[in-house]
Amino acid sequence: MYIGLSYDGRITSTSATASRRVSGNVYLDSYGNLVVEAPGSAGRVSYYDSDYESCIEGKIRYIGDTLITYYDSDYESCIKGKVRCIGDTLITYFDSDSSYPGRVRYVGDTYMG
Repeated sequence: MYIGLSYDGRITSTSATASRRVSGNVYLDSYGNLVVEAPGSAGRVSYYDSDYESCIEGKIRYIGDTLITYYDSDYESCIKGKVRCIGDTLITYFDSDSSYPGRVRYVGDTYMG
């Protein structure tokens, strides 16, 4: 199944359509949104608990066996709490010095600008 994932870690769809593979089980849909191929069903989604700082607490931790990580409070505010890695695929964002602060810049090696 394919799960649509927002850049702040929310599941936006459990019937997402993958159109372009980025790396491993990470895709983009036709609108450039993140899509993760998850083995099994959506019941295999787990979340970060209260042991994590507030910008990460309650967000998706695993989809199937794929670990999702986030930028924490050590990063500037426009990036804090956003998806950092889906498995081994790094997501980077424009910083506060650009005209697109917090907007996705790269998903893996794919430029999204």
